[in-house]
Amino acid sequence: MGFARILQGLDTITAEGARAEQAARLGFLEWALGLDRGAKDAACAALDGLNSGQRHSVAAETFVGFVRTVATTDAARPLRRGGASARRKTFH
Repeated sequence: MGFARILQGLDTITAEGARAEQAARLGFLEWALGLDRGAKDAACAALDGLNSGQRHSVAAETFVGFVRTVATTDAARPLRRGGASARRKTFH
């Protein structure tokens, strides 16, 4: 499901606190699993189309916050266990 449709659905939720966050997390998961390209690119594209002056429900604002985090966070690089300078062990 697309970003705008999930946001629209979350706007109908009047819950606050933990219930709003749970709804936002589920919306984020649905959005992330439906991506057909990189998450950062999709997040940037979704946020570009967002009307910043529009008010949203707590759940929708939390969802937008999750997507904004993806858009502004660099992807983690896998490191070898023991740090970047870890040597390979020789087994006999």
